[in-house]
Amino acid sequence: MRNRCVVLCALFSLMPSSGLLAASPAAAPTNWVQVKSTAARTIYVDTNSIKVRGHLRDVWEKTVVAVTDPKQVSVEIARWRYDCTQRRAALLYSESRLKTGALVDSADIPEAQRIWDDVRPTSVSAVVMTIACAR
Repeated sequence: MRNRCVVLCALFSLMPSSGLLAASPAAAPTNWVQVKSTAARTIYVDTNSIKVRGHLRDVWEKTVVAVTDPKQVSVEIARWRYDCTQRRAALLYSESRLKTGALVDSADIPEAQRIWDDVRPTSVSAVVMTIACAR
């Protein structure tokens, strides 16, 4: 999905439960469920964070990147809004952190600047949307 690649791939990367998320907006009781894993990264969705707003679902996602250099981004957290009816998604918020937990960048996307993209059937977003829209 264009939005995911342009915004997140350009700015961020991710890491698993290392205590880094305590400072993130997705904190509180979380239930990170693995969605996809490769040698380079693992993607999770917090099933406890899913907010239902009619046909819309807001979801926290986390990507953990396998990095050894503490100066590289290793954790990326994003809040996505999925439209279960039109099968599309928009980025609401994103942040990236180093392996040490230090915040590198964050962005709260204003409503007027959000870009809706169609969710491709075989994408990670399609898996997340299926989980979210089942609620």
